[in-house]
Amino acid sequence: MELLLKFLFEIEHSREADGFRHDYKDIFAALQSETQARLISLCGERIGPSAFTAESTQILAEWGRNFVGLRYPFERYKKLSEEQYAATSARWLQKGAKLESATFRFFPQELTGVLYALQTVANEHARRIFGEEFIHDII
Repeated sequence: MELLLKFLFEIEHSREADGFRHDYKDIFAALQSETQARLISLCGERIGPSAFTAESTQILAEWGRNFVGLRYPFERYKKLSEEQYAATSARWLQKGAKLESATFRFFPQELTGVLYALQTVANEHARRIFGEEFIHDII
């Protein structure tokens, strides 16, 4: 997802997106408003109504935090013993497993829709830049 977001940014701005690191929310916000709207629309076409339509900024921010937090999860939990770490999930389940209290939320349907949308738009740009004969869809 990050690579596709950065690809679209670089196409639209003719410069690298390396200053964004893993801040998907900011990369998305830097895309042209028409591109943002198209991505949201394509996502909806793929998965139907979802949280991404109304909360794209929050979901993208959370995915960016997840990327960093899940890359080296042992750093996040290094102060916990193995028993404490194992009890974390059980405690969350006992408290009702509310999404807003989860350490990591994935939004799998939204991720499926966003990946589809990003791939669709990236394929269109690639065809325009390199020509139809050189491009094989990535979806």
